[in-house]
Formats: sequence, C-alpha cells, structure tokens
Amino acid sequence: MSLRAPNVMRWTRLKDECLEVLNTSPAALASDKVLWQHIQLQHITEEFAMQLSAKETSPDRSRAVQTQLAHREFKRQLDEWRRGVADGCWDEALEFAYHFSLLYINEVAYCAPTNNDATDNSPSVVATETHAIPEFLEKTDTSFEFSPLWICRRSEPYQRCT
Repeated sequence: MSLRAPNVMRWTRLKDECLEVLNTSPAALASDKVLWQHIQLQHITEEFAMQLSAKETSPDRSRAVQTQLAHREFKRQLDEWRRGVADGCWDEALEFAYHFSLLYINEVAYCAPTNNDATDNSPSVVATETHAIPEFLEKTDTSFEFSPLWICRRSEPYQRCT
C-alpha cells in the first residue's frame, strides 16, 4: 500500500462498475473475487487518508474532533467490509492487508501532527478515545504475528528477502 503519496488515480463510477462486474460475473474466478476484496480495502483506506489530508488546514481543536469522527466512521466501514467478505475469499494476504489498514488508520488518527508542532513548544491537541491505546497495541501485535517466510513469499516477485 502506498498511502503517504497523493492518490494519482481518482475513483470514478466506471471503476465501481468494473469492480462490480469482476465480483458478480459468472465467469469470474475465485482469485478475481479476492482481488475485488483487496481493491475495496485499499479504496476504504485511501479515502480515509484523503479525507484527513483535506482537513490539515483547519484549526487544531476542530481538526482533532474531525479526525476522531473520521476515524470512527472509517473503522465502521472496515468492520462492515470485513463482515461482508465471503468465507472463500478470506486468506492470509487479505487478513494481513486488513490488519495493516486498521493499524494505518489508528496510526494516522492518533499520531497526526498539528500545524504548530514546528513553531510552538506547547503540547499538541490529540483526541484519543479511551480504548485507543490497547486497540492500537493489539493491531500492532496482530500485524507482526504473520510469518516472515509468508511475507517474503508474497513479496518475492518484487524484492529479495534474506
């Protein structure tokens, strides 16, 4: 996932239609349905990043509340997406991507810098829910539970693992 860079491809209705055909076509293979789930997950995560980047110019206190609300909304979307994944589609790669997305959303929501970080020595405004830290630690642990050999196998076409 590349989420720190701007999204260069806009999401359009045509993409939605193509994905719907990919998911519902009788000729679709099982791997097509898994690909559809990966794309859906990536889209939810990118939308969260885009929404937060649009709020970077708002005042710190209102941005903290907006970030908290966006965080809750996108966590709800991820939970709905997870419940909607068919049993035959769920595999280790999708599970890893799901936990990575949750970790990313938590990290961005709880570690977002404020505009005055570089110029002012006052503490930043951070809106953290009471269950945030244990949940963040749980997602971090879950992300590292995956076998390094499995991760290397998944990335072999792209890089060398030693």
